[in-house]
Amino acid sequence: MTSAIRNEASLSAVRIDPSALRSDAGKRIADVRHSAENNVRNAADEIAWRACNPGRMQGKAMKSLRVLIVEDDLTIGPLLAETLEQLGHVVCALEVDAAAAVSAARRCHPDLMIVDIGLGEASGIAAVEEILKEGFAPHVFVTGDGLRGLPLGSEAVLIQKPYKSSDLVAAITRSIDGKAKRDGSGSA
Repeated sequence: MTSAIRNEASLSAVRIDPSALRSDAGKRIADVRHSAENNVRNAADEIAWRACNPGRMQGKAMKSLRVLIVEDDLTIGPLLAETLEQLGHVVCALEVDAAAAVSAARRCHPDLMIVDIGLGEASGIAAVEEILKEGFAPHVFVTGDGLRGLPLGSEAVLIQKPYKSSDLVAAITRSIDGKAKRDGSGSA
C-alpha cells in the first residue's frame, strides 16, 4: 500500500466531534466580535485625539462642527466619523448606546448630533430627548427602517440608510439652519 493510500485510509477513520466543531466556531465568532470591538475602541481613541488637536482641521472651507455620533453598527460608526472628518468636522465622541450618548453629550457639548434611531437596547430618539432636556443641540436621525410615523421633534432631520455623503451634508445643513432659525439669528 502506498503512503498516499495509507494517509487517506487513516483520515477516513478520524471521527469528527460536532460539539468540538461548535465550540471552535463559537471561539472564532468571539474572536471576530472582539476584533470588531477593538476596531471601534481604536477609532474612538483616534477620534478623541483628533478632537483634542483641532489644528489639523484648519484651512477647510466649511465651518467645523463638533459632532457626537451615536451608531451601534460597528462598521457604520467609524465610516461615518471618517466621512465627517473629511468634510471638515471634528468628531468629539462615537458612542454605541443611549446611556453613553447622554454622558458624551454632557461631556462634549456637541454642535451637532448624528443619532441612529434603532440602538439595540434603547431608542436613539429617547437618548436625544434626554440630551435636549439640558439644552438644544441640532440633530440628525438616521434609520434603516421606514420613515413614517416616527415621533420626532420639529427640529429633527431624518435620513434613511444607506445614504450618500451629499445626503449627509444636506441633512447637516438643514439641521444647522433649523437651529439658526430657532435661535432667531438667521445664520449658522
